[in-house]
Amino acid sequence: MEKLVALQEGYAEFVEPNDSSTAYDLKNIVKKYANFKAAFDARSTTDESGEVFMSQLKEVTSNLDQTLATFETLSKTDAERKQVFSNFTAAEVNSEYLTDFKGELLQHLSNTIVVKENR
Repeated sequence: MEKLVALQEGYAEFVEPNDSSTAYDLKNIVKKYANFKAAFDARSTTDESGEVFMSQLKEVTSNLDQTLATFETLSKTDAERKQVFSNFTAAEVNSEYLTDFKGELLQHLSNTIVVKENR
Protein backbone atom coordinates (compact mmCIF):
# COMPACT_ATOMS: atom_id res chain seq x y z
CA MET A 1 0.00 0.00 0.00
CA GLU A 2 2.94 2.30 0.59
CA LYS A 3 3.77 2.02 -3.10
CA LEU A 4 0.25 3.06 -4.09
CA VAL A 5 0.55 6.15 -1.92
CA ALA A 6 3.99 6.83 -3.42
CA LEU A 7 2.50 6.46 -6.91
CA GLN A 8 -0.20 9.03 -6.18
CA GLU A 9 2.40 11.34 -4.61
CA GLY A 10 4.55 11.04 -7.73
CA TYR A 11 1.55 11.75 -9.95
CA ALA A 12 0.65 14.80 -7.89
CA GLU A 13 4.24 16.06 -7.89
CA PHE A 14 5.30 15.40 -11.48
CA VAL A 15 2.18 15.14 -13.67
CA GLU A 16 -0.28 17.62 -12.17
CA PRO A 17 1.67 19.64 -9.61
CA ASN A 18 -0.80 22.51 -9.14
CA ASP A 19 -4.09 20.66 -9.55
CA SER A 20 -6.42 20.91 -6.55
CA SER A 21 -8.34 17.78 -7.53
CA THR A 22 -5.13 15.73 -7.57
CA ALA A 23 -4.13 17.14 -4.19
CA TYR A 24 -7.56 16.22 -2.83
CA ASP A 25 -7.24 12.68 -4.20
CA LEU A 26 -3.80 12.35 -2.63
CA LYS A 27 -5.15 13.51 0.73
CA ASN A 28 -7.95 10.91 0.55
CA ILE A 29 -5.56 8.12 -0.40
CA VAL A 30 -3.25 8.99 2.49
CA LYS A 31 -6.23 8.87 4.90
CA LYS A 32 -7.39 5.52 3.49
CA TYR A 33 -3.87 4.17 3.78
CA ALA A 34 -3.66 5.26 7.42
CA ASN A 35 -6.98 3.54 8.16
CA PHE A 36 -5.90 0.40 6.32
CA LYS A 37 -2.55 0.34 8.10
CA ALA A 38 -4.22 0.67 11.51
CA ALA A 39 -6.68 -2.13 10.75
CA PHE A 40 -3.94 -4.34 9.30
CA ASP A 41 -1.65 -3.82 12.29
CA ALA A 42 -4.51 -4.53 14.70
CA ARG A 43 -4.94 -7.97 13.19
CA SER A 44 -2.34 -10.15 14.80
CA THR A 45 -3.09 -13.36 12.90
CA THR A 46 -2.90 -13.90 9.19
CA ASP A 47 -5.27 -16.21 7.43
CA GLU A 48 -5.30 -17.61 3.92
CA SER A 49 -7.42 -14.80 2.47
CA GLY A 50 -5.08 -12.20 3.94
CA GLU A 51 -2.08 -13.92 2.39
CA VAL A 52 -3.83 -14.08 -0.99
CA PHE A 53 -4.67 -10.39 -0.75
CA MET A 54 -1.10 -9.45 0.10
CA SER A 55 0.31 -11.55 -2.76
CA GLN A 56 -2.11 -9.94 -5.21
CA LEU A 57 -1.22 -6.50 -3.89
CA LYS A 58 2.50 -7.21 -4.34
CA GLU A 59 1.86 -8.41 -7.89
CA VAL A 60 -0.10 -5.27 -8.76
CA THR A 61 2.47 -2.91 -7.27
CA SER A 62 5.58 -4.62 -8.65
CA ASN A 63 6.09 -2.14 -11.53
CA LEU A 64 5.28 1.08 -9.72
CA ASP A 65 8.91 2.22 -9.63
CA GLN A 66 8.93 2.24 -13.42
CA THR A 67 5.71 4.27 -13.41
CA LEU A 68 7.21 6.83 -11.03
CA ALA A 69 10.24 7.10 -13.31
CA THR A 70 7.88 7.72 -16.22
CA PHE A 71 6.18 10.50 -14.24
CA GLU A 72 9.56 12.12 -13.56
CA THR A 73 10.54 11.86 -17.23
CA LEU A 74 7.22 13.39 -18.23
CA SER A 75 7.79 16.27 -15.85
CA LYS A 76 11.30 16.94 -17.22
CA THR A 77 10.10 16.70 -20.82
CA ASP A 78 7.22 19.05 -20.13
CA ALA A 79 9.59 21.58 -18.56
CA GLU A 80 11.86 21.36 -21.61
CA ARG A 81 8.88 21.83 -23.93
CA LYS A 82 7.76 24.89 -22.00
CA GLN A 83 11.31 26.26 -22.20
CA VAL A 84 11.47 25.75 -25.97
CA PHE A 85 8.10 27.33 -26.65
CA SER A 86 8.47 30.18 -24.16
CA ASN A 87 9.74 32.41 -26.99
CA PHE A 88 6.59 31.93 -29.03
CA THR A 89 4.12 33.90 -26.97
CA ALA A 90 1.34 35.86 -28.61
CA ALA A 91 2.70 39.16 -27.29
CA GLU A 92 5.96 38.75 -29.17
CA VAL A 93 4.35 37.95 -32.52
CA ASN A 94 3.57 41.18 -34.32
CA SER A 95 1.63 41.70 -37.52
CA GLU A 96 4.73 42.69 -39.53
CA TYR A 97 6.39 39.39 -38.72
CA LEU A 98 3.25 37.48 -39.71
CA THR A 99 2.94 39.38 -42.99
CA ASP A 100 6.58 38.68 -43.87
CA PHE A 101 6.17 35.03 -42.91
CA LYS A 102 3.04 34.63 -45.06
CA GLY A 103 4.77 36.24 -48.04
CA GLU A 104 7.84 34.04 -47.72
CA LEU A 105 5.70 30.94 -47.27
CA LEU A 106 3.64 31.72 -50.37
CA GLN A 107 6.80 32.36 -52.38
CA HIS A 108 8.32 29.09 -51.20
CA LEU A 109 5.17 27.11 -51.98
CA SER A 110 4.76 28.69 -55.40
CA ASN A 111 8.33 27.68 -56.27
CA THR A 112 8.06 24.12 -55.02
CA ILE A 113 4.55 22.99 -55.91
CA VAL A 114 4.13 21.65 -59.41
CA VAL A 115 0.62 21.42 -60.83
CA LYS A 116 0.10 18.90 -63.60
CA GLU A 117 -2.68 19.15 -66.14
CA ASN A 118 -4.96 16.19 -66.56
CA ARG A 119 -6.34 15.62 -70.02
